Amino acid sequence: MTDPITPSDEAVLQRRRFLRGSALLAAAAGGAVAATATSALPASADPGEAVLLGQSSSSTTTTTVVLDPGSSSAAALTLTNPSGAALLLTPASGLPDDLPVGGLAAGPRGLVVGVDDGDEGVTAEVLTTYDLSTLPLTIPFLAGRVLNTKDSATRESIVATSTDAFDSKGRLRKGAWIDVALLPTEVTPFLAIAAHLTLTALGSSSAGSLVVCPPGPKPPKVATLPFDKGRTVATGTYVELGVVEKTSAVRIYASATTHLKLDVTGLTVLVDFDTISNNGPGLAKVTSSAQKKVAQHVAQVSARARLA
Repeated sequence: MTDPITPSDEAVLQRRRFLRGSALLAAAAGGAVAATATSALPASADPGEAVLLGQSSSSTTTTTVVLDPGSSSAAALTLTNPSGAALLLTPASGLPDDLPVGGLAAGPRGLVVGVDDGDEGVTAEVLTTYDLSTLPLTIPFLAGRVLNTKDSATRESIVATSTDAFDSKGRLRKGAWIDVALLPTEVTPFLAIAAHLTLTALGSSSAGSLVVCPPGPKPPKVATLPFDKGRTVATGTYVELGVVEKTSAVRIYASATTHLKLDVTGLTVLVDFDTISNNGPGLAKVTSSAQKKVAQHVAQVSARARLA
């Protein structure tokens, strides 16, 4: 049997509860003061424990190693932020001088990474978002004859002409034009978009000029190769290619009747590095022997560029 609690007893109990609560609050406050006192120290943690955010840290060489990754998707560090940046690097005033290989930093021009310079040093290179497979590659090689109007065997490279383009001697007539194919567009894994060419005029009936340009309705007013009557002259040019009959081609205009030769000394191509091989996939679609030599060379050089 218990004695009934009087109002005076209840007051004593309430006071005891209050004092006990005050003591707990004081302990918590003391812990907060201790945490504040140590917050200026470098962030640290025992092995297997978490590092607290919001604290400064001294730079060390300590690394985290995945001892048993299990799969290629295992990561030493995973950061997730569904509504913002998972990791924010503060930009530096300049490129770091002592960035290690593989180290990342935010430079004034964007994210930079430390790369081995091949001479026992490290360079900081800016990372880009370019898809390298879409960047053009210029490939020089020994000149390959694409067209010689004196040689009927090379005329298979001509894919289009103006009306009555040639005279009885096989020369390109005054005011006429021809489209000369350098490479079929269906040849993979590259697409020719520009070419380095050597153009020669010979056996002309009068003074005039040749103009080389992409196929189109009107030629530019600037001559590629002026020539005198009967003189043999040559020049080099770099020209954008157009598409004619599923080929990458150039157009040649003549302001006076003349024979001409066209040699390719280099091509600028878009390369599909995922499918390229030394054999040049798709070369079976090249029917011209001259074009086939060009295509094979482009494929081989492109393959070497991929392996470099």
